[in-house]
Amino acid sequence: MKRNAQKSIENWYRSKNALHLYITGMRGTGKTTLIDDFLKDHTDERYLYINFESDINVRSAFIEALRRNSGKNTSIFQIVEEVYYFGPEDIRPGLIVMDEIHTVSESEAIFRLAAMNNECRLIFTDSENPVNDSFFKSDKSIDDAFEKLRVFPLTFDEFLINTGKEWYHDVIVGHFERMRPVPELVHNEINDILFDYLGTGGFPEIVGKYIDNDCKPEKVNSAFLLPKELRNILYAVLEYTGCDNKKTQAFLDGTIQQLIEREKHFTFTKLVKGSTYNYYKQVIESLCDSGILLKASFKDHYRFFWGDTGLLRMKIVSSYNCERKLLDEVTALNFIAQHLAAGNPGLEYWCSENTSQIDHIISYKGRRVPLKYIGDSKRRIRPLQIYSKEFNPEEMIAVTDSNFYIMGSTKFIPLYAVFCLNQ
Repeated sequence: MKRNAQKSIENWYRSKNALHLYITGMRGTGKTTLIDDFLKDHTDERYLYINFESDINVRSAFIEALRRNSGKNTSIFQIVEEVYYFGPEDIRPGLIVMDEIHTVSESEAIFRLAAMNNECRLIFTDSENPVNDSFFKSDKSIDDAFEKLRVFPLTFDEFLINTGKEWYHDVIVGHFERMRPVPELVHNEINDILFDYLGTGGFPEIVGKYIDNDCKPEKVNSAFLLPKELRNILYAVLEYTGCDNKKTQAFLDGTIQQLIEREKHFTFTKLVKGSTYNYYKQVIESLCDSGILLKASFKDHYRFFWGDTGLLRMKIVSSYNCERKLLDEVTALNFIAQHLAAGNPGLEYWCSENTSQIDHIISYKGRRVPLKYIGDSKRRIRPLQIYSKEFNPEEMIAVTDSNFYIMGSTKFIPLYAVFCLNQ
């Protein structure tokens, strides 16, 4: 599949600003496939591919070699030479890929050795419990040695391109740039495709099944597209989070319930009386690091969204008695968060002292811009007006179920065009 991340990997390879690349993302989002496609495009590059998760013998040998060389001035390339027994006549690889590096117990040691290595380039991938930003910030040499890339489920623009609907993608981008309304017939057609995406989600495996169904909406909408397969993916991802299952499930259920109830901030005491962020800290970090959840912050408050809108919708449909209008609204809010997370390093929101809330504060064209989802109701624009009086931003964004238009300093963009804010 064509992915936005392919360009990021290619840019890293050509720029050489950072010698190595660290790719993270939820299990099943296509990290290994991205690497496979990259290697196929660079057949002139001699490489070594290691999958620590599937090749237990190599993993064990690697761990033993790390321990033997602990405290020595050894590079990661020398460790690889020990494991693979390169002879004097063997041609050394110029690129080494280490897939699912979290399965190696000394993974942080590998990063330290990698920072000392300039004999070849390295690509590391992680699905669960990836090395967090604080580790990189603690050592500038490691931070400088690695470029970081987070792979998300397919966004709506990627969905359009991979399902043969590039024309609609180009229409959206063109009208976004000019802020001109899309012809009503085309606008409705795009909304129909968007509904399919919201039920499908962005896991490549599920999108592939959608394509195999010949993209016929009637097959998809009747069951919100293969909830069994989506459920299996969710369980597979949860299996590797390392969290207590009951506590994890309770927290995930709490995120859904509070999205449905449109809570201003996430209230931990609704889950367990007297509980705080610290009580769920390990669960939250594991779910956010693995990409299942996305965390938005405002001062010392938080809101949580799901990393894949298809998973969220499947969970709501299968477990909650939720009216269709509310389901669509919750799905839309999560869709926005998912797409903004793909282009912003961190999610922020804002609340006034009363009940007014701005869904997101985004970085757009070098400015901090407030964004609010108003759906089909212009009355919901009031929080933007309150924010404007306090901060006087140059522009604001209202995401709507309607078409493109501008009113004063506020740009109204359709839900399906949110991906354009990342371009």
